[in-house]
Order: sequence, then C-alpha cells, then structure tokens
Amino acid sequence: MAIIGTFTKQDNGSFRGTILNPLFNGKAVITPIKEKGGDKAPDYRVYLGRYEFGAAWTTEREDGTGSYLSVRLSPQFLPSLSCRLVEMEKEYALIVNN
Repeated sequence: MAIIGTFTKQDNGSFRGTILNPLFNGKAVITPIKEKGGDKAPDYRVYLGRYEFGAAWTTEREDGTGSYLSVRLSPQFLPSLSCRLVEMEKEYALIVNN
C-alpha cells in the first residue's frame, strides 16, 4: 500500500493536501463538482497546483461501512494512476491501487 498524498477535509467539502511521487508532486485540491454531467461523470476534480490533474468518484465500500473517493490521476505524457482517498485517523490518505 503506497501512500502518495495526505489531505484534510475542508468545510466546503473539498480536500486540501500534498501529493508526493517521484514523477510529480505539489499542493493539491480535490474539489466537488456542483453540477454533474451524468451518472458516470466525476463527483470531484483534482488540481495539482493550478492545473487540472484528474477526477474522483464517490464509491461505496463493498462491506457497506461507508464510502471513499476513487481517484484517477491523469498527468500529461504519463499513464494515468488509479488511487483511492480514504479516511485515516485525523486526515485522509491518497493510496495507489495495486
């Protein structure tokens, strides 16, 4: 389980934190989309610095104990990276999917 970022949830429903990875790193924001474009449209946009860097969908846990964000990071010129944002003790961790 590789944690590549840590975030805190903001009062407006967004998440602020940092993504650290050998290929890209910096301050990041995961912000809710107010009006979704359809059932399969993302629930959140991911920004790294000033640039849109990916999207996220709210996903229910298989065991029915809550939800997490399924995150797809899409850096230019690199393969996309599938992650999940999960609540830890006092913050949220961005974890790369195996």
